[in-house]
Amino acid sequence: MGENPKVLLSKIENIIFTYINSLDSYSYEQLIWKPEKGKWSIGQMYNHLISATLNRYFKSIEKCISETESINESMLKKSDAGNEIYELGSYPPVKIKGRPDSIVQAPQNPKTKQSLYDGLQTILIQASHLAPRINDSDFNKKVVHPRLGALNAIEWFQLTEMHFRHHLRQKKELEQLLDVR
Repeated sequence: MGENPKVLLSKIENIIFTYINSLDSYSYEQLIWKPEKGKWSIGQMYNHLISATLNRYFKSIEKCISETESINESMLKKSDAGNEIYELGSYPPVKIKGRPDSIVQAPQNPKTKQSLYDGLQTILIQASHLAPRINDSDFNKKVVHPRLGALNAIEWFQLTEMHFRHHLRQKKELEQLLDVR
């Protein structure tokens, strides 16, 4: 039924520290620089990761843990895309383009560099509080992801790590364009 929450917490912490350590090497101007119209800046990418994690993934985990209502059986399945991602253990190595009807809107640039540090620290704190509670949750309690289908608490937690890992490619591309090491 997915990975152990303690192992996932360690993976999430490690990847978050990668993002935190990278923040030290960016100036504010580099954080908000966009390579071209329609592309995200590094700061927007960070804001996207923070927002998706705190406002979607962690809220879905909390709902899986605390929700008492049962879900209609037809909603308990992953989509084909969800099955593929969980079989691979990661997003496919392709860019996912936003659609006009997508739930993912272009995030704002950060107002300050500190706001990104704070958001990543909040993720670390919340992840450490959620991880021990996930094992006690009913793995039949699920929340539907618009693209991946119905996911339980451990799958949402695993998706958190996969999502951060997926954006490492985008981060690397932007750093190369900015000549950041």
